[in-house]
Formats: sequence, C-alpha cells, structure tokens
Amino acid sequence: MKKVLVLLILTSMVCSINTDTVLETPKETPEKVTQVCKDINTERKVLSDPTCTKEGKYIIRCEDCGNIVDSGDIPSAGHNFVDCVCTRKGCYQTNNIDDNSKTIILSSEDLKQFINGNTVTIPETYNGYKVVGVASGAFYKNTAIEYINLPDTMTYIGMWAFSDCTNLKQINLENIQYFCYSCFQCCYSLENVDISSAKYIGNYAFNHLPGVDVESIEVPSTLECIGLDNLYSSHNFYDYSDNSFTSFTGGSDSCPVVDGILYSDNGKCLVSIPTGMPFENNTFYMPDAVTSLGELSFSRNTNIKEVVISNNLTVTSDTYGAERSQYQNNGNELSLATYGYCPVEKYAVKEGNTRYTSVDGILYSKDLQRVIAIPNYYKGEIIIPEGVSVWKKNALWSNGVDCFKDKILNQISKVYIPASLTTIDSTQIETLNILHDYYGTSIEVSPNNAVYCVNSDGYLCSK
Repeated sequence: MKKVLVLLILTSMVCSINTDTVLETPKETPEKVTQVCKDINTERKVLSDPTCTKEGKYIIRCEDCGNIVDSGDIPSAGHNFVDCVCTRKGCYQTNNIDDNSKTIILSSEDLKQFINGNTVTIPETYNGYKVVGVASGAFYKNTAIEYINLPDTMTYIGMWAFSDCTNLKQINLENIQYFCYSCFQCCYSLENVDISSAKYIGNYAFNHLPGVDVESIEVPSTLECIGLDNLYSSHNFYDYSDNSFTSFTGGSDSCPVVDGILYSDNGKCLVSIPTGMPFENNTFYMPDAVTSLGELSFSRNTNIKEVVISNNLTVTSDTYGAERSQYQNNGNELSLATYGYCPVEKYAVKEGNTRYTSVDGILYSKDLQRVIAIPNYYKGEIIIPEGVSVWKKNALWSNGVDCFKDKILNQISKVYIPASLTTIDSTQIETLNILHDYYGTSIEVSPNNAVYCVNSDGYLCSK
C-alpha cells in the first residue's frame, strides 16, 4: 500500500500524465513547478535580442504544462569593432582609431590638408594608420568640391559627411560598405552612386540626388540594413535621378527587390519605388508581405494613381514616436509614403483584407465605423456613408495642406458629414475649414447630426 501511495504522489508532480483520465492540474508552488519542469521538457524563447549596448530578455516555458519556469536577461553583446566599425548588424558605431588593426577614420580637421581647389584626394595611410573612413560632417556644406578620390582602403562614410556639397560631381564609392545617415543628402550635382559593396545604408543617405544618371540600381547581396534598425525607412533614394530611373535589381535577404521595388526588414517595409517606374493602369498592388511604409517611399513617381494596399499593412494615423523618430513629417502612413508629388487619387483593398475597406477610393475601417485615409490627390465629392462614426486624425494630411498648397487636397469639391459621424478629430475640422478657405470646398452636414453643423460662413463647427 505504501508503494502505491508513493507512486501516486510522484505521478502528480509530473507535468504531463500518461493516462486517459482527465485530472486536475496540481496546485504546486512556482518553485516546485520550476524544479520539476526544468528536468523534463522545456523550451527557451527569446523575447528580445540583445544589442551591442542593451540586454535582451528570455523565458523558459514547460512544453508539457505551459508554465513559465524561468526568465532572465541576456547580456549585451558589446561592440565588435573591425577596422574602426562595429560590424554587428544594425549597430555600425565607430571607434575613430583602432590601434589593434592600425586603422583610422579621418576627421574634418585631418582632411583639410587634402583639399586642392575643387578636388580632394584622400591617401591610403595617415600617420601610420590605414585610412578606412571619413567622420561625420567631414565635408558638410563644402560647395567648392567637385571631385573626390577615395582610397581603396576606405569602407565607411559618416553622417552628413558630404551632405549639401551641392557642386560635388564625381566620387568613387565601389568599396564603401557603410553609408551613414544623410551622408550624400542634397548633393544636387552628383552624377554617380555605387552601392555595390554596401552593407548598410542610413536614412537620407541618398536623398535629393536629381543629377544621378541611372536607369537601374543593383542592390548587392551584402546589404544588411537600410535605415534605423532596418525599419521605418525615411527618404531613401527620394528625388533620385529622373524618370529614366525605372528599377532596382538584385537584392539581399534583408533588403529584397520585388518587381523592381526596394524593400527592407525582409520585405516588410517599403523603401523606394523608382522615380520613373511604369505601372499598368497606373495601379500599384502592394505585396502582402508589407507591414509598414517608408516616409516618401513612393519617391515622386508620377505614374501611380491608385494603390491597392497590402492585407497586412496597418495604417497609422500619427507617425510621431520613437519607432519613426527619423521621419520629418506627421501624418497617416499612406500620405507620408506618397507625399506631395505622387498623384494617388484612390486607395483600394484586396479581397480578404480584414482591417480595411474602400468606398469611392477612401479607406475606412473594415466595419465602416472610421475614416482612415483620404488620398492627397482625391478628386470630386467626399460623401461619408451613414454609419461611419469617427473621422480619424490625419485621414486628411493636415500638415500637407500648407506645405503643398494648390497641389494636394485642392480638388475636393464637397464634403458630406452624415448623422452618424459624431467624432471628428479637431485638426481634421480645422483642415476641412482650410480647404473651404483655400479652394471653396463646400461642407454639408446632415440636419440629423447631433454634434456638428455648418455656420453661416460655410465652416464646420460644433453645435
């Protein structure tokens, strides 16, 4: 009898019991569960990966009972400097002098002696160190420079290094692996860009380069990251070349090219649509892998009139926040992607989209309760259907009204507010009234609406 009793007690402590009888889960303390489960069948799950400077998090869960039996921190990885640059994906911090490898990243002061009129020739070595890069702001706003000769040893170009060098025409970049934030921004005269060795391209790196003469850009298989942590790309290849630029080619696992368009985050973030890429019926069908849109990612392409959105895209109404800290604008996801130069008139959804529906080219929530996004180039009357109750912030791109006066939101002849629409974001009321001022847009409110009306001057206001 004692042997049977011991056997039953031991059996009750095991997380998974091999019996056809459904038994009540043992009421054990966390300490006992932890002790038993660790010796049986557990799975370790990483909740957040460590970075060079921040700890990660993990949990250990029993696969039999589902209990979390342990959790803790994963130590930060620390920088892995190779030739002055941390090579860990997403980091790319620098140590300007690396005594171990005898390499150096030259500062603006170091570089002054190598400027000869309109030409800069950087040597392979400096004070006994191999030159591997130029530091942040190295030639910032130097409008005298037209030609730059980089040594074969160079792999790194720091933030704003050549930003606003408006007369820079030629530079050899075939060996550069790291193009940091805004490094060539507003180099209006630059004729060539070579990213064939790139591992990292920072936000704004190639922003406003209309002088580059190119039909396509070959994206190397070495490219690991675009923008901040490969997410929420901003101003990448924007205002780049002209309508002769029609495709990206190549691509990497992290930064794939799909049908000539560049993405990051393993295809989840839209980075750049080539300036001159044509679209059948002027319609862009967004791949369902896409979950976010880079700021200005439609890149002044004037061939897109309709966007059929991804089934997995979540359209934010407010893009201020840490994750989009490098955005320059606030607005809804679609407005900031298409911006003021891509003449999108209509948003549509695919069959099976569980988040949104489209009525007359305007994006609503699936249940038709909320107004989500109105295209910047919408034409004609906006008749909000009865049943819609909320008009979300930035459904109309409020910040764009003055930035692009007489260009966007200027072809909306009328806006009708039904009785059901009783919550309109205050900035949207202001925007509608600005449209009435600027373009004579008429505003009409159902007489049965209990909250809003139109005053004698034609402005939308509260009752």
